[in-house]
Amino acid sequence: MSAAITTHSTPSGVPCAFNIMSELWDRAAPSLDQKALEWFAGATGQAEYVASNLQDVVEGVGCLVAYDKEAGSFQEGDDFMSLMVTIANALTNIRGLMFVGDSASHRLRRPELYRDCERQEERVIDAELVKAIGARMRKARGLSANNHAQ
Repeated sequence: MSAAITTHSTPSGVPCAFNIMSELWDRAAPSLDQKALEWFAGATGQAEYVASNLQDVVEGVGCLVAYDKEAGSFQEGDDFMSLMVTIANALTNIRGLMFVGDSASHRLRRPELYRDCERQEERVIDAELVKAIGARMRKARGLSANNHAQ
């Protein structure tokens, strides 16, 4: 595997959490045993937990802002921007956890897809993995949209 890191950075030039997690995962995954893969597969559950907590916080902040006409919350533009950047960073972390968890689960379900590629130091992108990640993201978006519609 090449030592060069080819991930993308944020506009400020700092690598985002998702890219850091995916780069570290790509480097570590080939050497992990089943027990370690099972542990990393738990990242998906953690992502769901963090997403649920973030949803509650964002909803609570939305209610505060809606009822806070003159008390001072988010009176300065920087306050709101800081909140939005914090939420965006939390979502990036959630994406990273989902990627690692789904990738570990896929390696556990389909180890034969990775054996030959690991010997040749190639990366495998499998359509099933892409579909699983896409389905998870659509599910998360659907749950979020349904909760706000109630």
